[in-house]
Amino acid sequence: MKLTNLIKILSYLTWFVSAAVFANSTFSNVATTDTSLANKAYIEVTADFSGSFVRSDRSRGSFTVPVTALFPKGKCNNTAVIDVVNSVLFEFPITPLGYTPLYFARMFLGDDVLSGRNNDAGFTYYSVQWNKSVIDYEGSGHLEQATDGYIVLEELSKAVRQTKLEKYLSAKPGCKIQHTIGFGWSQSGKLLADMLTSELNGKRGTPIFDGLFLGVAGGICRSLQDTTFPWAYHNCSEPPEKHVPTIAFNTQSEIELSIGSGALRAPSEYLSVYEYAGLAHIDANFLPFDIVFGGFGFEFKQNPVSVVPAVRASFWNLYLQVKYGMSPAPSQLMYSSFVDTPAVSFLDLRNDPAAMSWSGGDVYTADQDGDGSAEGGIRLPHMSTVLNVGSPVAIGAPLGDYGGIDFNYAGGGGIFFANGGTFDPYSAEELALRYPTKDDYMMKVRSAVVYLVLSRYLLLEDGMKMVEEADSVALPHWD
Repeated sequence: MKLTNLIKILSYLTWFVSAAVFANSTFSNVATTDTSLANKAYIEVTADFSGSFVRSDRSRGSFTVPVTALFPKGKCNNTAVIDVVNSVLFEFPITPLGYTPLYFARMFLGDDVLSGRNNDAGFTYYSVQWNKSVIDYEGSGHLEQATDGYIVLEELSKAVRQTKLEKYLSAKPGCKIQHTIGFGWSQSGKLLADMLTSELNGKRGTPIFDGLFLGVAGGICRSLQDTTFPWAYHNCSEPPEKHVPTIAFNTQSEIELSIGSGALRAPSEYLSVYEYAGLAHIDANFLPFDIVFGGFGFEFKQNPVSVVPAVRASFWNLYLQVKYGMSPAPSQLMYSSFVDTPAVSFLDLRNDPAAMSWSGGDVYTADQDGDGSAEGGIRLPHMSTVLNVGSPVAIGAPLGDYGGIDFNYAGGGGIFFANGGTFDPYSAEELALRYPTKDDYMMKVRSAVVYLVLSRYLLLEDGMKMVEEADSVALPHWD
């Protein structure tokens, strides 16, 4: 029996013995504030979410976890985004960032997308903590078993559909939720990948999540386990033949460090795989290594390009598929080659440099095209692209080489810094050769934006911002 199949069976059995055969949930300590998202009126809510249940082994359990929510006061699109909170910072020795949860759906999608873009109806938003280790550390509730985190996600999705939290509000939003989308990033993306591939996302017809966004999970899954060490990383197994619409979103970092067995890189009717070349796992716009860690004697050449436009476009494809059944933009994969080097790992919750938890596994490097850049994948305007439209046409305007992994750090605890990627700027001579005039540069940027927007790999509003940012570039030889 293949190891991945064995893990799949064990994960299912672990879930089966801990799954709730009966559950009852409620909210308490509800506090509300009027707010706005992109000039649209919303109600912001914080609350404790509690439940009691009987597991299939007849043992009784309960939980209390913190949640936040955003309800549109105006039109809603009957869809809830459930931000499965990333708690990876709790799994490293403390950094200048401290121990803090990360709400990546809110951070990356932004207020304008969450409020529906332009004049569209807005999303309902929830965030939830599912990690027993974090709950225990913060004292913000309780989870009796680590695998009860699966039950938390299931029960919250049910409560969202039943509009349980809205009943506590003096002004009822009046929005019936018909679809829920689970959004995970890195650590929590791997958790959702495990729920998909281990068939833990509910039954057909009654899924926990109607859509899944697996952000930068690569091919690595994270399963919860009721042991002293409450989770494990492993190669994802193959997803079921039929499942809810799912986006597997990868940067170049995942193609080089987190491929796993490749189980989540086979596009299907239900699985869209979007791999963006020249982007890195850790976004420098949210976590600039030089500013946060430079004082400790480290040197970085972190990739400066944000993942946000790519995430927003990918998510919008998922939303349209979940809500309207619209076919998403075609999958696009990158290409990489195996590197014969020791497997990489990172410091785990035990905070012991000698106790390493396997995470990424084998190392790969992205194959290069004739321009010296990573080959294949979706290519934002900072990457060169050749379109075959009768005759080859080059679009995109790189200012250097953009990498997904800094291999100076790709080993041991350095996997954190490795995932910031790299940027090696072109020489003045190279830039002058590529872009003799600013018009040459702008034409390549605009052409790339038009192509990406029409192909649905970039939102129009984000493309317009990219053109504005490009217009602010001033190369010395243009003077």
